[in-house]
Amino acid sequence: MTLMKKQLSGPRQHLLKLLQEINFGQVRNLSLRQGEPEYQPAPILVKDWKLDGDNNSRPEIQLRDFALKEQHFKLFEVFDAVSNGVIDEIHVRYGLPCRVITSHSAA
Repeated sequence: MTLMKKQLSGPRQHLLKLLQEINFGQVRNLSLRQGEPEYQPAPILVKDWKLDGDNNSRPEIQLRDFALKEQHFKLFEVFDAVSNGVIDEIHVRYGLPCRVITSHSAA
């Protein structure tokens, strides 16, 4: 079964748009409540500017809907596992999440 962007919650759709806008970079300090992104407080967006390449947003940002990729599914699995907390960093390449960093107390 193919899952489409429009089938996601509004907060998850908004996150995909942010990833496409960044193209290369990071989303830092993203709060989660019950596995859903929250934007208060706003996460920090870090854009990696390539001096020898194209720094535009992903062209897919213009699409109203598209099929999710495996990286999206894996990202949302992390969100569901963390549920309530903060994602320290989501690393973004070509508008897709490629690495997620979380932290927690050892206690």
